[in-house]
Amino acid sequence: MIKSMTSYATCETTFEEASVTVEIKTYNGRYLDLVLKASPYSYNIFEDKIKKIATNYIVRGRVEIRLKIQQNSADATKFKADKQKAKNYYKAALEICKDLNLDESVLPQLVLKCPDVIKPEETETDCNKFLEPIIFCIKKALTELDIMRKKEGDFIAADLKKRIVFIKEKLDIIEADAKETAKAYHKKLMERIKDIIKTIDIDENRIAHEVAVFADKSDITEEIVRARSHLEQFERFIEIKTSEGRKINFLIQELNREFNTIGAKTTEIGASSIVIEIKAELEKIREQIQNAE
Repeated sequence: MIKSMTSYATCETTFEEASVTVEIKTYNGRYLDLVLKASPYSYNIFEDKIKKIATNYIVRGRVEIRLKIQQNSADATKFKADKQKAKNYYKAALEICKDLNLDESVLPQLVLKCPDVIKPEETETDCNKFLEPIIFCIKKALTELDIMRKKEGDFIAADLKKRIVFIKEKLDIIEADAKETAKAYHKKLMERIKDIIKTIDIDENRIAHEVAVFADKSDITEEIVRARSHLEQFERFIEIKTSEGRKINFLIQELNREFNTIGAKTTEIGASSIVIEIKAELEKIREQIQNAE
């Protein structure tokens, strides 16, 4: 089964004491890289638990999980006033007002708006009492994320299947042409020799030997067999339940190697152009699979 590595999901739940919000973003990546960003920071103590749950849904790629807990109780958030800082602000502002002959009545409002004069003070909280709703939100968001990744993966899989069919059809053409190559070479060789040495008898055995040598050098049977085997494996990896993005990447490399060899051995212009078409398709497949888990 193909799953997209790029997706997004969110979940929010509110109960009597707090609201829990989970936001998950996933990106391309060769390996699994999970990052938790919790607010307040104290909830990062659940990082290991959350990562363990996430690995049941995601095999590889970069995963950013944002967790926000907003407590609803009256004592949840307290504010602290920095009186000394307020005095310093007021004193400096008062001097400016006097120097510039400005109205001093607005100073209290201005001082209260100054940075860090009044700021929230994080209170000590028993984080464990919110663990259950946090885990609920994490699992719900991951489930939604998985659904989205599968949907996108279905589109990728459909595109890959079309390209594999195209490559298999072109491979059949190359194989059919290859069978006629030795015969065509024999005929061409005979015609060239007759034109050059019209008065001398031709040694048919010698000609047969030259054709055999040519056929051996240009034989692409093994490459075709291996390429077909790789394509069949490719199709199986698309259908099975587990994510096989890494293995498909490896198969693309192997297919490129086989078609490079076929291109090097092929002398016919038609077959060479087909190899170029196939390699172009393989590059498109490679680009697609970069987004597959």
